[in-house]
Amino acid sequence: MQGTIKSVRLDGRFGFIKPHGFHPRGELFFHATDLRGIDFDEQLIERDVLFELGKRDGRQRALNVRSI
Repeated sequence: MQGTIKSVRLDGRFGFIKPHGFHPRGELFFHATDLRGIDFDEQLIERDVLFELGKRDGRQRALNVRSI
């Protein structure tokens, strides 16, 4: 899937991605450990990314997040 990173919480090392197209939850959670080849910092905001939709800890989230 493709989407855009909309927010990051540096202190918690997580953020949210808005998928391109329709998604019933609106935005998807991702953790810094889900990033592949991308540094976790404020410059992530508004970056277009590719990701896999998956579940971890019983929650739907973005996995294997990488730059387009």
